[in-house]
Amino acid sequence: MVRKEPNRMPFPREQAVYGGCGHRCDLCQHYIGGPNSEAFRAMLIEHVRRVYGGNPDEAVPTCLGCDHGGLDGKFNCYQMKCAAKQGIDKCVGCPNHPCEKAHAGLPPEIHTRTITADNVTWAILPYVHEQYGN
Repeated sequence: MVRKEPNRMPFPREQAVYGGCGHRCDLCQHYIGGPNSEAFRAMLIEHVRRVYGGNPDEAVPTCLGCDHGGLDGKFNCYQMKCAAKQGIDKCVGCPNHPCEKAHAGLPPEIHTRTITADNVTWAILPYVHEQYGN
């Protein structure tokens, strides 16, 4: 297999959508708002499944962003709960940001032994703090 470096160039920020935890919603497999098309979302889902596993027959939950309640629509993700305890509205306003609570919630373990450069670009790096402007 030919080794290839991941594309570490930042994704364009013109259409970037940020969540309350500081991550880029527009690079998340769950996000259905903003500039993302269903084809783009399907591509993200495929890369995330290659890296972290998951049943291809299971539907991936959708999210319209923090302003609409987050992944479950109930405004109760642990990032929002923590921010409320701190007396702020978003993680990014916290003096402790980034912390271990301000992450996108992907499984901590990698599912596969073979990860392509594209998988790193699309399924790992978007969730690394300050990698793509998050």
